[in-house]
Amino acid sequence: MPDGLELRPKVKLAEGRWFTPGQREVVVSQSIHKRFGNSNVGDTMQFGKGPWKVVGIFDAGGSAYESEVWGDVNQMSSDFDRQGGFASAYLRATDPGAANALKNLVSDDQR
Repeated sequence: MPDGLELRPKVKLAEGRWFTPGQREVVVSQSIHKRFGNSNVGDTMQFGKGPWKVVGIFDAGGSAYESEVWGDVNQMSSDFDRQGGFASAYLRATDPGAANALKNLVSDDQR
């Protein structure tokens, strides 16, 4: 299972399997699967610099992830010439005290 799924408890695999890190594989949301061709498990989607094998379909539980296609971050970064970091991060604190400390840390660092 890819890193980060524990932060997204509503997301469940509906069909197939999760992508393998380091491979040109993707999982698509059920919404993407319903709207676009070549999005069945076993199909190949063309985007970025070439083909991506669809290995799974996920149910995002009505969340914003319903509009997403997920794959290995390093493979995606290379395909879209996005070297040098992330544009966002998703974090979950372990308790209310840690949440306040994290909130203060982030608000004090404007990077």
